[in-house]
Amino acid sequence: MEIIENKTYTGKDYTENKLELAEYDGCVFKGCILSNVKLSRIRFIECEFIDCDFSNVALHDTSFQDTRFQSCKMLGLHFEECNSFNFSAHFVGCKLDDSSFYQVKIKKLSFEDSSLDRVDFTEADASKVSFFNCSFTDAVFDNSILEEADFSTAVGFRINPTSNRIKGAIFSREGAVGLLDSFGVKFKPE
Repeated sequence: MEIIENKTYTGKDYTENKLELAEYDGCVFKGCILSNVKLSRIRFIECEFIDCDFSNVALHDTSFQDTRFQSCKMLGLHFEECNSFNFSAHFVGCKLDDSSFYQVKIKKLSFEDSSLDRVDFTEADASKVSFFNCSFTDAVFDNSILEEADFSTAVGFRINPTSNRIKGAIFSREGAVGLLDSFGVKFKPE
């Protein structure tokens, strides 16, 4: 497999011209369109994606190692199809709605100012993950490992403490309501 290092790609539309099957190391992608593209078996190591559209990308055996996504549209992605070896990503200002991390080990990843509405975290290991200023409307947490995860600035989540491991997780007082919803507890308005 060819190794491509330290290149910058700006404004490329990969829906028309396929991204070359290669290992991209230290590359930057700015304003690129990758929606509905197959990225199967491509490796991204220490790459950065800025203002890119990743919606509905096929991720079969795709590698993301220490990769950063900033202000990207990433709707409907199935991260469980990625190569799990050294999977490491950071998401800042991204829209990951309707995506899935089913059974994915996402330990110590960070999500910042991102939308995670309707994302499936079923059986995911999200230990020590930071969810800074993230939205979780209708996200699914079932048999998930959320130990020491930081939800202190997150909103909209509904997590059943009896069907998820949450020891040491951090929640704000307002966010704690999302832990009691499954018990049918009602709160009196102030």
